[in-house]
Amino acid sequence: MTAVLFEAVPRRRAWLTLCGLLAPATLLMALDRSVVTIAAPTLQARYDLTLPQLGIVFSVFSWAYALMQIPAGALVSRFGPRITMMIAIVLWSAMTAVTPFAGSFAYLLVVRALLAIGQSPDWPGSMVSIDRLFPTAGRAVANGVLMCSLYAGIVLGAPLASHLLMAIGLKGMFLFCGAMGIAFAAVWWVSFRLPSDQIYEGAKRQSLLFLRKAAGSGRVWTLAAAYACTAALLNFYLPLFPTYLAKARGMGLERMGNYAAISSSALCPAALIAGPVLAFAFRRTSSVKAARLPFAIGSLAIVAIISLIIPWLTSDLAILSAATVSLAAIGFAQVTTWCAVQDIGGTDTATLTGFTALAGNLAAGVMPIVAALLVTFSGAWNSSFHLLAAVAGIGCLLWLFIDPSRPLNMRHCSPDSLPLA
Repeated sequence: MTAVLFEAVPRRRAWLTLCGLLAPATLLMALDRSVVTIAAPTLQARYDLTLPQLGIVFSVFSWAYALMQIPAGALVSRFGPRITMMIAIVLWSAMTAVTPFAGSFAYLLVVRALLAIGQSPDWPGSMVSIDRLFPTAGRAVANGVLMCSLYAGIVLGAPLASHLLMAIGLKGMFLFCGAMGIAFAAVWWVSFRLPSDQIYEGAKRQSLLFLRKAAGSGRVWTLAAAYACTAALLNFYLPLFPTYLAKARGMGLERMGNYAAISSSALCPAALIAGPVLAFAFRRTSSVKAARLPFAIGSLAIVAIISLIIPWLTSDLAILSAATVSLAAIGFAQVTTWCAVQDIGGTDTATLTGFTALAGNLAAGVMPIVAALLVTFSGAWNSSFHLLAAVAGIGCLLWLFIDPSRPLNMRHCSPDSLPLA
């Protein structure tokens, strides 16, 4: 197979593309995804939805998004991030804008599914863009910034949506968010460029061949399973931890909301810190493996230990501190995972991103259900934290069998990304 050298991109151009286009696109995606959560009670009342119907409206997005990850990764590999993400931004923004004009429950389901399809290329497109803009030593910091923008959208989505809902109403809020996306799509199309598209033509033609190769690799399945553990941990804390505070700890609505917001806000600084730490480890060790595995295993080990401790804590401040540290560790593990995906994927990072994200999103959808069932049958929230500890422990074990220093596709070799140790 012909080797292709990584084309160095000027540092300023790479960072302008990341901070001016990739991070805002991910932030916008997270905002558009979260506004419907705040609008849910209004939508339920306006269209006379039952609670189970409202739950299905939320679930259809998660499952459609998960199932589209591999096709979205293949599309990004085939057509490139510029055109794929431009179309994606237009589609998800249009679906955001028409959401409050639903005439039926079925219409809402279709709109939410199309929103998920529209948003599915964002992460594969962003991962492959960073892979092509930054050398290995700088990729971890870039991934941290991108993860921070995703977390910021989650954290900022609720207060922004509440303000817009009160200021301009339900339809005005969705139309405003949709219009922002359409305007940004035009900016994206005019401004976004990646270096030397011609050297990636092979990747465009062979994404399905790579997918077959990835599906037959135990290392890829292990990485996907490890990320599934991390995603499951996150999707316990974000939707269920506030309920735990209210039901098991007896917190009022305001205090519960403040505690949940403080703990989840730890994701942003953790992602920003993870990048420089991983980059420093790579520079010191000259080994991709040594710069990934200890941090992934250590982060998940912290989550496992804290999960066993939380049920025994009596102080609300101690619980808040423990949850904050746990979420920070999950954020660190996520950045490490996506660095490993880029290390292993090479030119086919988009396809491998879709493969990995599929596993993560499926696990994220299952985790709240399993945790809720455990609490229901056991009658105590302790069982859910034991589940967290077990999932985090399994993630630690899986990382022992992952070697990110050996790319599956050697056509993409930057001067500093060849396996060294």
